[in-house]
Amino acid sequence: MATAAIKEENKAKVEAFVQKVRIDDGNKFFMPSRQPIIAHGDFRPSNLMHRTREDGQLQVVILDYQMLQISNPIVDLMFFILSGSDEEFRAKHYRQLLEHYYMELCNALTRLDVDAKEVYPKEDFEYDLEKIQPYGLFISLLMLPVVTVEAENAPLMDGDIRNLMIKPNELAATRLNGAVNDFVRLGVL
Repeated sequence: MATAAIKEENKAKVEAFVQKVRIDDGNKFFMPSRQPIIAHGDFRPSNLMHRTREDGQLQVVILDYQMLQISNPIVDLMFFILSGSDEEFRAKHYRQLLEHYYMELCNALTRLDVDAKEVYPKEDFEYDLEKIQPYGLFISLLMLPVVTVEAENAPLMDGDIRNLMIKPNELAATRLNGAVNDFVRLGVL
């Protein structure tokens, strides 16, 4: 249903991409490449709770661990960026987001007394990004209609995956076409 919302000038490219993913098996995006990690699998803004502590520090708590899996580090990053931003924001900040993520990952590893340059060097990050970046388009087609649905149109969450096949609303269509434009610019399409 998501491909029906794609603008005509990109529809054939997206449909060819979807066919290729079907043939190649979309699960390849989840396979660890150089450095397997535990991935959240549904890392998006609505799965983060925020509060300001009495001392003024911001505390963020991650929710919803049912999609937790051994995966590639770029999976959660692509899901978060594509489900939580629009084309205009990504045009200004996409590369900055990637650099910030890698820097903070290195900082976190350092705090854990792990040598980030040895465990996950920048070259490996860039390799994984190149390999897994198309996942952003794949997940956009699957999940943007779901994460942008209005409450009154939300599907029943009764375990039937077919309930997640939602006709994209106007916001989803805009976000989907923005993601397609991004992946045309990135050379994925």
